[in-house]
Amino acid sequence: MSTQTHFALVPTVLLLGTGNPELDAPALAALADEALLVAVHTTAPAQPLPFLEDQLTVADEPAAVLAAGRELARRHRVAGVVALQARFAEAAAELADELGLAGPDPEAVRSGRDRWQTRLRLNGAGVGPVPARLAADPAQAEQAAAELGLPVLLRSRDAALATGAQRVDRPEQLAAAFRRAGLGGEVVVEPLLDGELLTLRGALSLGEAQTWLAVHRPSAQPLDPEDELFAELAEFAGHAYAALGLDHGLTGLDVLLTDEGPRVVLADQLGGADLLGADLLGADLLGADLPNGGLPNGGLPQAARSAAGLAGAVIDLAVGLPPRPPLGLPAADRELAYR
Repeated sequence: MSTQTHFALVPTVLLLGTGNPELDAPALAALADEALLVAVHTTAPAQPLPFLEDQLTVADEPAAVLAAGRELARRHRVAGVVALQARFAEAAAELADELGLAGPDPEAVRSGRDRWQTRLRLNGAGVGPVPARLAADPAQAEQAAAELGLPVLLRSRDAALATGAQRVDRPEQLAAAFRRAGLGGEVVVEPLLDGELLTLRGALSLGEAQTWLAVHRPSAQPLDPEDELFAELAEFAGHAYAALGLDHGLTGLDVLLTDEGPRVVLADQLGGADLLGADLLGADLLGADLPNGGLPNGGLPQAARSAAGLAGAVIDLAVGLPPRPPLGLPAADRELAYR
């Protein structure tokens, strides 16, 4: 259990939503090197986890996870809150706000899960505008496709559904694509755009955007930070986050390079989700062969290297510090906000 004496040395950070404590162990161990940890699990650990000071296991539902987080915050002097699954990001933001701790605006996180609101905000700010329509039934999707022109992509309005984009090339495909994309809910219809897809990873702190990594998809080849395109994408990302009202946390942005300029495919605040392995990163940060010199692999498994590379940044952001870049880049001056 954490104590005031411990807190004088290191902060206590509350983790929300470890889905499988054993599989998440590299992330948890890396975070434990940076802070004392208390955690809410959605699956009970099969064996003791010595790097946790306290823990609760609850139903795999945001409301239950939030309630358990409040209970742990009553037991401990929590200095920061981190969501280890993206679908608990809103709960983490809400709890941090209740406790007066660093964190993103809960409303911005909530609206960020709404693909329609995301597109409206980006278009309204003139950040890579893409024509889009909202469809509540197959007939509306058919009308949207007629207005936009085939082929189109259908995505669920609710990003939490994770149903993937459904491509439609012919009108007779629309009804089935609507059902697959929306699962009974509304869908966003957009034209199919041509271009190269890149994934950006970075952080937001005090409204300032940092881009640490840009990766070509699907090759996972990192873009040279000295490339002029890297600077252009970093500037574009900052405008996108500002348009979306995102101002704090780890960030993920999928950008399509079209003939008309970059267009946002996906924008998200990742909380601590990146720690759960290289699959969510789109690249292994520490294993990347970058011109500015990535940190050595050190013989660690890929997931462990990724976790170690981002753990410091996650804790920094949770307790209100400028985040340490994971690639050996210079860090900003740091003031211990949690003391």
